[in-house]
Amino acid sequence: MVSPAEYQADCLYRVLLPEGMTHPVLYETVKALRDKVAWFEGIVVVPEYRRRGIGLQVKRFVDRWAAQHHADFIISSPSNAAARRLNEETGHKVLEPGVDLVFKLADFDTGEESRVVFPVERGMDPTGVVDAVRQLRVPHGRSLRFGQYPVPAGAGVDLDGREHHVPAWDYGRIGWFEWDARGYRGMVFAPAPGMRVG
Repeated sequence: MVSPAEYQADCLYRVLLPEGMTHPVLYETVKALRDKVAWFEGIVVVPEYRRRGIGLQVKRFVDRWAAQHHADFIISSPSNAAARRLNEETGHKVLEPGVDLVFKLADFDTGEESRVVFPVERGMDPTGVVDAVRQLRVPHGRSLRFGQYPVPAGAGVDLDGREHHVPAWDYGRIGWFEWDARGYRGMVFAPAPGMRVG
């Protein structure tokens, strides 16, 4: 099933509203989550039809459908190795286990970004489920920017544009994903003061 990220938006609103966060950033972030992000539950192909490319065709169709319905991004939660490979093959950035998908409000026309960062709420979190995200089209105006926290070991691009190697998991920074019209370009690192995701 593919749908707007309404469940995640409602969770965000319900969790933060009782804490007294009624700032316009919360409202605009929830609106962008509902309007600009599609959520895909998953694909199941019956065993006798597997290894024929059916899952790949469905995944590509879902991505196209979501983009045609004005989603800038699509999120899914692959729950096994085959699902993770399918997401990678279709251009989704698949996070490692133990890494949270985070987002913030951004204006892609002015370059302004919120300093408030939120984790994606998955609801029930079965073992082995990770997050995957893909930019479907180049965002304009207010939308969301996605990243990962903590930054797992590996390489990425720092804020100054230099290649940067992370020797071990880095809990002091967020790795923000960078895309262009051709797809995923890399990560930009930024400080993550006071992150409370998990």
